[in-house]
Amino acid sequence: MLGLLLIVAANSAALADRGTCVGLAWVALVDGETTRVQEGPDYDVHRFTDAGGHTWAVYDGNHAPASADGPDLLKRDGVIVRRAQIDGKFQGYIVEQNGRQNHFFGAVFDGTEKDKAFFERVDFGPRGRLRCRLEAQSR
Repeated sequence: MLGLLLIVAANSAALADRGTCVGLAWVALVDGETTRVQEGPDYDVHRFTDAGGHTWAVYDGNHAPASADGPDLLKRDGVIVRRAQIDGKFQGYIVEQNGRQNHFFGAVFDGTEKDKAFFERVDFGPRGRLRCRLEAQSR
């Protein structure tokens, strides 16, 4: 049993070195990117900064500050990534699952089809959920 726990702990550390869980998904970090979590009363905001100083964030909670009423960007792993809006202006992307939301926002997004490339590093599927569970167990 101890051996299995050590393997899980080692795998958790290795996975955490390459990415982080943002609630509904695992996000792979790119070289030089850092992340920190801002905790709210019933939500978290995961803030990312790349090596060039560009920032973006993911809100993880139940009531994103934007509406997911724009067109779909993509569908993958059983979730739909929808364009989000505030007062009719593009404000990133929202993913909803079982009443929970991830709102991806920041200057790295422009609301065009080219934003699909960003989501290649976001894993909403079974492997991403496993990585999130392992990260939570390692805390």
